[in-house]
Amino acid sequence: MSLLQKTHTIFLSFWFYFLSKSSFCKWDVFWGVKLDSRTTLEDWTRIYKRCDIRGTSVGYGTYIGWDSIIRNACIGKYCSIGPNVQVIYGRHPVREFISTHPAFFSTRKQAGFSFVEVDLYQENRTINNKSLFIGNDVWIGSGVNILEGVSIGDGAVLGANSTVTKDIEPYAIYVGSPAKKIGMRYSEEIVDDLIELQWWNFPPSELKKRNRLFIDVRAFIRSFQE
Repeated sequence: MSLLQKTHTIFLSFWFYFLSKSSFCKWDVFWGVKLDSRTTLEDWTRIYKRCDIRGTSVGYGTYIGWDSIIRNACIGKYCSIGPNVQVIYGRHPVREFISTHPAFFSTRKQAGFSFVEVDLYQENRTINNKSLFIGNDVWIGSGVNILEGVSIGDGAVLGANSTVTKDIEPYAIYVGSPAKKIGMRYSEEIVDDLIELQWWNFPPSELKKRNRLFIDVRAFIRSFQE
């Protein structure tokens, strides 16, 4: 990153912080957060101290715990993201090449030099030009590491300190390093109903009316079907 880019990022970080303290602002950015001009925050989002969030869209009501590093991501609504969550960027060949050092497959000169004139290995994986896609109503525990190019489905749960290396299906529960599936939050029928309903897209006023139904998933679904 050039000096100009660093200065611009610092300026925007201060701007986001002070703007969030104004009476008309509906999102909250804590001190020491790094944001850039490509980052968008919907209403009632909260970014805690020392996070580095760049090139990322953050959906309504989502909060991100302190010291998290998330770049070039799309994050849905009502997500609960714990502290120290990081996206792991870049891949190295393990079996395809003799060496894992980027000098033998990349022109980026990560170590200051390169032996190749063209890139020989796909270092980065993206989804629609984003490094990470996180659905809606996703809970990510503290200390979770996520490989870039991964898609996390709506309603999924990732246990603390897990390492996510592959796509996570909606409403699945994964834990461990590497993360493994230990179950589903609901039955297949209920999951299908919730995915079809997409309750997170309803106006907050409508959800507030149904706040007592959030403890009974079947009653909640029926309230929209009747």
